[in-house]
Amino acid sequence: MREREKKSYYRIRPGVFWGMIGSMILLILGFAFKDRIYEEWIQSKGMEKIIFAGINSKLERDEECYLCGENDYNLTREYQNAEKIGVISLNDWYVLDFPVGGSREAENGEYGASCLLLGKTGEMRYSMRSSFSGAKTSVEIMLPDKCKLKMEPVREHLCQSCLDKVSASLEFQKWKNENKEAIPICLVDFKTLDIYSLQEWSKSCKIRNCLVEMNREGNKTTINLYFLNTEDPCMCEE
Repeated sequence: MREREKKSYYRIRPGVFWGMIGSMILLILGFAFKDRIYEEWIQSKGMEKIIFAGINSKLERDEECYLCGENDYNLTREYQNAEKIGVISLNDWYVLDFPVGGSREAENGEYGASCLLLGKTGEMRYSMRSSFSGAKTSVEIMLPDKCKLKMEPVREHLCQSCLDKVSASLEFQKWKNENKEAIPICLVDFKTLDIYSLQEWSKSCKIRNCLVEMNREGNKTTINLYFLNTEDPCMCEE
């Protein structure tokens, strides 16, 4: 005859049982609402403004400035006569100019066919799609993970006046609990050498006869430029 299998039973105290059930429910709710909980924690201590004030230039001769001087590394000079707009990568001083305007089609607001340009520097990867007419240009810039601004080379290569303009463009707001740092790129008007910020998540700016829309998402910054065929005072809106 077969022996009957002996079944074992374990007794769990009611308090322990309901404690386990409660813990499981909390884990499920925490997983379901984790993004909302994290967002509320980020915002719990309010916002703060990060500024770059009181930074002194280490450049001995102003004429050697990489932005306004006669230095061989001043890549902005070749674009000044073309009156273009572009991006400066501050860590490696790479200058990317945007082809916009300068044709009859652009003045009439006609986009027409477009071309695509891909590139990579030591600090950033970019893709630029522009219409042959120059009426519109779209640029996507991707920075590497944990990319940090290297302020020391900027201090060594810019005069005090240009350093103040670049420092002002690096200011940004963030939640006090948020892990956010300044990104090492800025927008430049080659005609006036005015510097514009790319730090905010979303912003629009009118620079001479161009409307510039900027959007930042993580490590990616998207810039759209539209030729307006009119020159009004520059306006920026966040």
